[in-house]
Amino acid sequence: MKGKATKTIAELLEHRTKHYDELVELRDLTPLDQWRSVELPALLFKERTSKPYITKKELQRLLDWKLKKGKYRATLPKLIAQNDDKLVVQCSTSAFKEVLSLDETEDQDKYNAGIRSALKTICQLKGVGPATGSLVLSLLSKFTHRAPPFFSDECAVEVLEDLGQYKGKLSYTLPEYMRFLQWFQQKDPEFEYDRTQLEQALWCVHLDRDQ
Repeated sequence: MKGKATKTIAELLEHRTKHYDELVELRDLTPLDQWRSVELPALLFKERTSKPYITKKELQRLLDWKLKKGKYRATLPKLIAQNDDKLVVQCSTSAFKEVLSLDETEDQDKYNAGIRSALKTICQLKGVGPATGSLVLSLLSKFTHRAPPFFSDECAVEVLEDLGQYKGKLSYTLPEYMRFLQWFQQKDPEFEYDRTQLEQALWCVHLDRDQ
């Protein structure tokens, strides 16, 4: 069944404004979501501006948010816990640098290649695939609208259905993420909007149609 991913960006953002906070509260996620959506991005932007990174503890808390907000996967916390803190800082620093280097590019192929490379960098960490990797990279939305969107299960289903590419199950692969990213490029080719907010809007859309 088609969702509402076919709505205009303005309609999607209005939907987010009306429903996001309420849906987060219903899941008892308000404090954790405030940290992920506001406090951590602000920390990166204000205190780590010249060289943004995240720590292992922050990565673990991001995963906690991800699993509580979407589908729970019991193996991921154990895998994430195996990462060395220095490696988390190193990989996140490098991946963030790759994304920020795209801030002025207008070339879609160059942008896609840069995001693909940044995801491969952050996905060197144990337990980090394209979904969690995109969550990490999306933290840069305060720096640039070229920060890629988080591949949440709910948003991905809406987007891939709209593209006619959803086969009833997500594969969580890099090629699938790049198809997901294509939808945002088609909707917003000039990078005018915060793609984290668009992802949140589509998360709401999906939950609303499942009510």
